[in-house]
Amino acid sequence: MEKIVIIGSDSYIATGLENHLKNCKTDKLYFNNWSENIDLLQQADCVINFSIAPDFSTRKIEPEDVLYVQIAKHLKSSQTRYIFISSCKVYGTCDNVLIHKETDALCGWDIYSQNKIKTEQALTDILKDRLTVLRIPNVIGEPVKRAGYKTFIGWICESFLKDCKLTVTQNADG
Repeated sequence: MEKIVIIGSDSYIATGLENHLKNCKTDKLYFNNWSENIDLLQQADCVINFSIAPDFSTRKIEPEDVLYVQIAKHLKSSQTRYIFISSCKVYGTCDNVLIHKETDALCGWDIYSQNKIKTEQALTDILKDRLTVLRIPNVIGEPVKRAGYKTFIGWICESFLKDCKLTVTQNADG
């Protein structure tokens, strides 16, 4: 039976995963207690980290200061596989909706995507072929307002509650 550890299990994305892991032994950790459970992480077949890094959007962060990288360093000597939730923003921005290939060049255009790229690179250096990076679109996210926590869905909710209307465009001219 696969042993899976989920960090940030109360995140929006993680809540939909539980039904798919019925045949696995699943342990859940909060992002702030992972360091108390290093043995559990090292003995797992896979760690899926859904925790968020709110600072990613506000300032440049060195990889060694990033929670995801700190966890990976503890997994380096184990056989544990690691799944990192990244972002499609690492491919840059465009005027039109594009479908990206995994092999497309990475082009961080804001602090958030630059931090994600640096983190992906650091994780790859540490874990090599035991790392899976999922570059999901940022349109998904928790559909609630939470101070200082912005997702596309959160922005929609906030805009609608504030203005009772929502205008969304991908046109650069607005």
